[in-house]
Amino acid sequence: TYVVLNVMFKQMSDATRKASDKVEELRAFSALGRALCATLQAPALMPLLAEKTLEMIGAAEWCLLYIWNDDLGRFETLRLFRGGGGVDPEVEARGVELAHRVTVDKIPFSTGALPRGRPGETLDGEAAARLPGSWMGIPVTSNGQIIGVIVVFSYTAGRLGARDFSILEMVGQQATIALQNARLYVLSTVDDLTRLYVRRYFDGRLRDEVARSRRYGTRFTLLLIDFDGFKEINDTYGHATGDRVLKMVADLLHKEVRSLDIPARVGGDEFAVILPEVGWQGALLLAERFRARLRSHPLDADGKQVFQTVSMGLA
Repeated sequence: TYVVLNVMFKQMSDATRKASDKVEELRAFSALGRALCATLQAPALMPLLAEKTLEMIGAAEWCLLYIWNDDLGRFETLRLFRGGGGVDPEVEARGVELAHRVTVDKIPFSTGALPRGRPGETLDGEAAARLPGSWMGIPVTSNGQIIGVIVVFSYTAGRLGARDFSILEMVGQQATIALQNARLYVLSTVDDLTRLYVRRYFDGRLRDEVARSRRYGTRFTLLLIDFDGFKEINDTYGHATGDRVLKMVADLLHKEVRSLDIPARVGGDEFAVILPEVGWQGALLLAERFRARLRSHPLDADGKQVFQTVSMGLA
């Protein structure tokens, strides 16, 4: 009787512990989802995703995110180390190589054990020896297209196991939703050619700034930019050259404004910038710097240098 009761007690204890671990895991995933859905800005989303991944997979010491950046037109790499430590260049290079491999093969990858029945690749022997420590990587896909790769790493071989891989897969599912929302947000608020905000987003932010200024007595300045003779450039050199001029001027504007400013394309060849907490003198200095930068950047059109000028107004 004693033996039977002891076995039953152990089984109940193990079941209770597993249930408790599962509840904590679900709570952690719930917190992860809330955190990732709290922002639609990809620059803020990436470090948050890396941080939460390390929290979820306690055995990992390093997280590498390999995320497609629509603005840059290429994959962007973010590395986050537990405790703020560093990693040697050789291991870092292998991490990027692994992310590339996951992108090409489109299947998960691990130097440890994969759960049974899960599609993926497990390396051992000579292949695993080339990757010291313990690695895992999964693709983040949206509509069949890979938009990122999440890679975790431990300096201890065999430390990352099947349970860690399952957690990483669930993190990837959350990341897919968050990154897709961020991409859709960009598509709906940013002009594809100039990477400036669209008119609809600009109008909403302008109303917000006016309301904030009236309520709290703050100040802001509105900068309006209108291209001079832009129709002549389109008529003389073609619309493709006109688009290059728009993009060049927008790129120069991006370099002058702050991260909290709101630069927008409000018309075909009309730009505008909302400058929160900036008075007349500060806005005038910015406009002069932009004018000087524009003056020193001619555009080559059919072998001829084209200097684009603009008319600006401040309110």
